[in-house]
Amino acid sequence: MDEHEIHSKVIDLYYDDRVGFVNDIIFGKNPKFRLDKPQLDILKDMDNGAKNIAAKSGHGVGKSALISFAAWHFLVTRPQCVITATAPSANQLSDVLWPEMQRWMNTMMQNPLGRVIAGQYKWTSENIYHKDYPDTWFASARTASKENPQALAGRHSKRNMNLIDEASDVDDKAIEIMEANYGTEETITILMGNPVRVGGAFYRLFNEKNPTYLTKTISCLDSSIASL
Repeated sequence: MDEHEIHSKVIDLYYDDRVGFVNDIIFGKNPKFRLDKPQLDILKDMDNGAKNIAAKSGHGVGKSALISFAAWHFLVTRPQCVITATAPSANQLSDVLWPEMQRWMNTMMQNPLGRVIAGQYKWTSENIYHKDYPDTWFASARTASKENPQALAGRHSKRNMNLIDEASDVDDKAIEIMEANYGTEETITILMGNPVRVGGAFYRLFNEKNPTYLTKTISCLDSSIASL
């Protein structure tokens, strides 16, 4: 099979199997890598149909890795998808989340099947795109600026994913605009962050029980990778 046929098989096999995708494609079944239980639980929630997820967490529980796993699964298994990743500062994107995306792309390159899949994509400091469809199949990093929240608007496709890191510090208007980015066939929105602010859209998701969101709490006490 050529690389496109292999990619098509991966889509068929892992379309609704994020756990298997991470273990087989990203980790390459390498025993030195494993999903921590909170990461595993949220990926299983997504496999079972959760589309809107808000997760508050402690420090060092692997939330940036979890976002990356969900993003890579979507980018690989949803042809012609658009992913928008945002955070309250350019540094959070350029120093934390986007390098995490690159880290797991590099990890994929270390196993034969992952190498074929990762080889379909190009990574830059602001975008990851399919090499054959750079304008219609991509993930991009955009800062959630309070002064210019409209920079996050207008991201529509068949399949859309909205990722909001450190969501507690993201302005309400920016979150509202991100939530309005939709896919005509599928839309997934994930907000994650440390609960550092009493107030705001992220806080309200946990305290006003928005029925459209699955809310999760990742405690450092439940994480095997957090430093206590």
